[in-house]
Amino acid sequence: MADKKIEFHSFTSCQDETWKKILAIKNFNKVGNAYIFSGPRGSGKEGIAIKFAQLLNCEANTKDSCQVCPSCMRCEKLEHESIKFIFPLPTSSKNTSNNLSEISTKDAEYVKSAFSKKSKNLFHKIRIPKANKILLQSVRQLKKFLYLTAHSNGRKVVIVFDAHLMSTGQAETANAFLKLLEEPPSKTTFVLVTDYPDHLLATIVSRSQKINFPKLSDSYIRSWLIEEGIDSKSLNLFSAISRGNMQSAEFFVDYNEKDIIKLISDLVSKTTKKNPVNWRSFVDEYSRIAIQNKTKFVYHFMMLKVWLLSANLLKKGIDHPLQNTSLKTSMEKFILDHPSSDLSKFIVELEKAENSISLNLNMSLVLVNMLINIQEILKD
Repeated sequence: MADKKIEFHSFTSCQDETWKKILAIKNFNKVGNAYIFSGPRGSGKEGIAIKFAQLLNCEANTKDSCQVCPSCMRCEKLEHESIKFIFPLPTSSKNTSNNLSEISTKDAEYVKSAFSKKSKNLFHKIRIPKANKILLQSVRQLKKFLYLTAHSNGRKVVIVFDAHLMSTGQAETANAFLKLLEEPPSKTTFVLVTDYPDHLLATIVSRSQKINFPKLSDSYIRSWLIEEGIDSKSLNLFSAISRGNMQSAEFFVDYNEKDIIKLISDLVSKTTKKNPVNWRSFVDEYSRIAIQNKTKFVYHFMMLKVWLLSANLLKKGIDHPLQNTSLKTSMEKFILDHPSSDLSKFIVELEKAENSISLNLNMSLVLVNMLINIQEILKD
């Protein structure tokens, strides 16, 4: 996917109402020690957390970040000395203590490149290969930043991406982080960003203020799609499959409408029709994709889920943007063939398959079982 520039200074327009609440926190001197930014994927949580850190360290006496002072400029480059990022890293094979200095040169270069992309596009999601948890050593090294480094004017801000991954395993990382929250240093704010707030320790949640993010509005997504050159005839399709998720929109915008419709049609056919040849092809292809490109796997399954959602709404006489595309014909035929099937169960099967990737299960077996279960659902 090509990198797409989204202006840093205007980023907060994606979450206008939420940003107004954050501005009020700062302007009324109500800045707390810890916040949880939670909401659906691609809603701009990470970017708003960075903008919050910029706001708290802006050198100008203005209601919003001035964008031009030296502090704001360093923040825009994600190189501010008072802002620390914690994020999932791969476990070191060299050292069981997970010393951060032991990550491979390749991973270090990947991190550097990812943050460069993040500075140009705050929607960019940093995904480091084989990084499925936040390391205990990351929190241990955080203490040096909080207690030993010289403090400049402004406020130290610790931003934790995918904060729920502190709770992985025996939650040693989460418990170490909790100790910091119990006795927070002065002039320090922690921002925990997560899609899954329920996975955080209850003791961490109780010491944090929650700010909930809604999905991005259709109008915001559609405006962005128009800027990216999507014609008016294709807007319904692209906005529908994006579902208020900018990361999805960025992924799909590199496809053309014809390719997306064909892909969705193929997925519907292969998962709903009992055809051994097609099943074998589907299982071989998507078990490979699950290993080589999890993001692609998730987005392909997302398209199928959106189609099922739209078909279910069509059955109930409720409009959905995807019904304004050529895919409506296949929905109508599907409804006639399976008038009593519970499509929500179909969607659950797809989500179970997605979740199996992180569990390192045999994806060929997972997908075969999924297809069998879907046939049972369609018989109902």
